[in-house]
Parts: sequence; structure tokens; C-alpha cells
Amino acid sequence: MTNKELFNSFHNTLKTWNQIFAGYSWTQLTAKPGPEEWSTGEVCMHLSNEAIRFNIPQISICLAEASNHDKPKSAEGEKLFAANSFPDKKIKFPTAGKPPMPESLEEIKERFQEIKGQCSNLEPQINSDLLQGKTRHPGLGWLNASEWYQFMDMHFRHHFRQESRIKAYLLSKDIH
Repeated sequence: MTNKELFNSFHNTLKTWNQIFAGYSWTQLTAKPGPEEWSTGEVCMHLSNEAIRFNIPQISICLAEASNHDKPKSAEGEKLFAANSFPDKKIKFPTAGKPPMPESLEEIKERFQEIKGQCSNLEPQINSDLLQGKTRHPGLGWLNASEWYQFMDMHFRHHFRQESRIKAYLLSKDIH
């Protein structure tokens, strides 16, 4: 996948998420299928928190220095990136806390706009031929800026499956 294809994929993924949450009422956005499950609003907060607090800073670090450029991804990382997607299963991380409920639909819109803006600003640097460093992902090994960007896209797309389950719940309970 070229960087241009990657950038287009992520922008399309963001556009789809924007369409999803823009189509929901506040009741739908905050409805949870079960006590241990997340609402669409919480999924959006999780995605935006991970992007703003972790993924985008990792991209910036990789672009700022050339350290660790020769370190590899883990075997699991190689498989994940070759497939360009997460496995089709629920993934639970014991250290990952429950995301907060958004305070408003506007908060989610602003956070996703912030992600889009930051990524758009980083894309020309990612696209450059300059040697880029790598930073370590806890499970996937060492990733460069382009791989962190791809990881972010895969993560956002992975949660489409969760959103489909939430939408099915909303329809089954006739929640508007």
C-alpha cells in the first residue's frame, strides 16, 4: 500500500465514523448493549483518545529522529500489517480502561476534526524520503511513522465491527 492509498483509506475511515455518529441521537450515541459493553460514544472517545494521546505522538517522534530505524516488528506485527487489519475477534486489554462517555456530540466532532487536522499536517512529512525512526508498540514491535499511521487506520476500522453490534442492539430495542 502506498502512502497515498494509506492516507485516503484513513480519511475515508474517518468520514465513515463521522457519518455514523452524526446519524445518531444522543440516546443512541450513549446506549450500551450491556453493562460491560461500550456505547458508540465511548467507542468514539476510545478511538480519539488513542489517536490523540498515543498514535499521533508516536508518528511525530518517528519523524523527529532516526533512532531505532533498524529494529523489526514482532511476528504478530508482521502478520497484522500483511493483512492490513486486526483479526476478526473481540480484543480485550486488561490495562485498557473504560473510555469516558462523551459530554456531547460536538465533543466527538471536534476530536475527530482534530485528528483529521493533525494527520493532514503530518502526511507530507510521512511521505518524504527522509530516514525515519521507529518507536516500539507493546505487542507489534518497532513501527515507523507510516506504520503507526496504518496502525491507526486498522484500529479505527477494527471498531466498525463493534459498531455493527451496537447498531444491531439499537435496532433490536427500537432505540431512537
